[in-house]
Amino acid sequence: MIHAGVPAGRDLILGWRVAAALCLWLGVISAIGFLVASAPRGLDGTDEAAWVLCAANPWESPGWGIFFGFALHPIWNLGLNHLAGFRVAGILVLLAAAFVFSGTFWKVLAGFWRHHASHYSWWILPTLLAAVLGRYSIGMRTPSYDWVLLVGGLLFASGWFWLETATNKRQEIPALGLCSLGLVVATVGKWTSLVGYAGLLVGLLLLKFPRARLARPSLIFMATLVLWVSLFVAYATPEGIRATWEAGWVQAQTGSHDSLLRNYAVGLVKGSWQVLRALPHVAFLFGILWLFLAWFLGRKPEWSGVATATFLAGILLAWYRDWE
Repeated sequence: MIHAGVPAGRDLILGWRVAAALCLWLGVISAIGFLVASAPRGLDGTDEAAWVLCAANPWESPGWGIFFGFALHPIWNLGLNHLAGFRVAGILVLLAAAFVFSGTFWKVLAGFWRHHASHYSWWILPTLLAAVLGRYSIGMRTPSYDWVLLVGGLLFASGWFWLETATNKRQEIPALGLCSLGLVVATVGKWTSLVGYAGLLVGLLLLKFPRARLARPSLIFMATLVLWVSLFVAYATPEGIRATWEAGWVQAQTGSHDSLLRNYAVGLVKGSWQVLRALPHVAFLFGILWLFLAWFLGRKPEWSGVATATFLAGILLAWYRDWE
């Protein structure tokens, strides 16, 4: 066991942290460099061309009954109406969302581990940045509805983590506002995600707030949700929304999406099986980390700290799998 009071032990730990941090940042920087360098390449033989059309002018190219083009249009403008710029802008916006998420996640981690949290702060940001860049591991560089879903999910989680660490009631307003913004962005990316996010939000609110205090955060969330939806309607215009819905209805009549619900059901079963199949591995990792922390700290670790370490270790393993 390494004792914190031994200078040689501290130097060894500090050297390991610096080396690990350098490796992580080297991985992130090299990944960003590779993605930016490959941004000018042509379109893949997938739906990339359709994504570009929807992003360039979502009012004239309704996106199959979903509104992701309206979310991508500002990114298209940020990329100077150019394919390579569009891709680079997408990378930067995704990294910015991950940066916000890492900040709120760090606050939660600090609340769990208190005095030990600073020991691990150096690798949270690069690890999360590398994790979100794993989105590009399938090869496609162009932002799509899945990209919008990822950004929305990061914003939603950031808002909830902010709420978990709020020190006064005034902070509940921007935290829940960020949650509602994430829900709107995810729904614009693919409206079918609304059901899942709504169910998740209801469950989280019921778990966090007693019934006597539930009305205030619920009203704050609904008020900010109405604000974001109103801004989106003003931006997309009722005509643009109507055209998108009509395009979706026309496509539905062709029968091209008749198997969509069945595919979702099969995907749900497969995803559930993957989660269940992963549980023994998670339990094994949890046990290993519990033993390690007990040895390292010289005492029985808190379960919340072990759970946080398991989550972060899972992110590292996911990052390794995406970029191996």
